[in-house]
Parts: sequence; C-alpha cells; structure tokens
Amino acid sequence: MAIKTASAEKDFLGIRKIWEERFTTDRIYLDTIFEKVFPLCRSYVFYGENNEILSVISLMPMKFYAPEISETPTEGYLKGFYMFGVATLKKATGKHLAATLVECASKELAIEGYDFIFERPANQSLNNYYMKLGFSISLPKVPYRFNLDNPAGSTKNNHRNPHKKSLSEAILTALGIEFNRRFEWAD
Repeated sequence: MAIKTASAEKDFLGIRKIWEERFTTDRIYLDTIFEKVFPLCRSYVFYGENNEILSVISLMPMKFYAPEISETPTEGYLKGFYMFGVATLKKATGKHLAATLVECASKELAIEGYDFIFERPANQSLNNYYMKLGFSISLPKVPYRFNLDNPAGSTKNNHRNPHKKSLSEAILTALGIEFNRRFEWAD
C-alpha cells in the first residue's frame, strides 16, 4: 500500500471509479469535473494491492483574502486549498485510508508553506469526522435569502419580480460576489 500524488491518466481513471461508486454515475458531470477541474487540482491517492486506487482526496488551490492580517490592501492573502471529493471504495472502508490521506496532505502542505485547507462536508454528520482530523472550525449551513431587487443578495427576501433576473441568476450572482470577496482561485 502506498500514498501518491495523482498525476497520470491511470490515476484519474482510478479516481473516477471511486467517484462513480460513491458520488454519481452522471457521465456528463464526471466528464466536466475530470476535464476541467482535476487538471487544476492536487489529488492524493491511496494505492492498494494490484495498483488499485482505494481512496482519494482532491485539493483545489485557493487564496483567502484576510485584510486584517496586513497593513496594505494588496497583501493579506493566505494561500491554501479547498478539499473535496474525499472518498474511499466501499470494499476499503473502515481502514482510515481517507484520514491517512488528509493527514499526509496536511503535513506536506504545511511544509510547503500553505496556510490552510478548507473543507465543506457534504452533510453535517461529517463535521465530527473532520474535527477529529484536526480541522478547527465547522462551517454550518446558514440559510441565505436573496433579494431579487438587489442581485448582490440580502438576508431579507422580497417577492419575485418577473422583470428582474431569474432566481438562479440572482443566486449565482450573489454567491459569486460573496465568494469573490473572500476567495480567489490560485494560479
């Protein structure tokens, strides 16, 4: 058994096998993720016998804008990663493979000088799991109401105006504004 950073096409095929088993078999979604997102990421994989990938975590590079840590607006960025796609094949669960990958990645990224790993669990029941792995904050799901008269969003909800942006457009715009205020994808 070995931990490696995914790099070859065969690695992505093994990761995709895990995603198909654990997340979805939607081919269009998976094609998009593996063609557009994975080339930008760093993925750690746990190889078992016969060179089969048993577990995976993926990390998207990010910068977090925290102006309170700097005296100038051009500084104040922390660099780190958004962790996603944490999964283990069903036949290999219970062996703490994903936890081992998280620990390995955390140590390696700290040595490389990265400041954080950001995780948003798929469901609230996973919060304790990540807290046991050393994550310090659980981000609760907070209902957010979008003001369609102001696409930047609001905590007060107004009734839909048919002449305004569609609800989905308003939500995406508001999320983009809030996300871009604090995060940016690293180069």
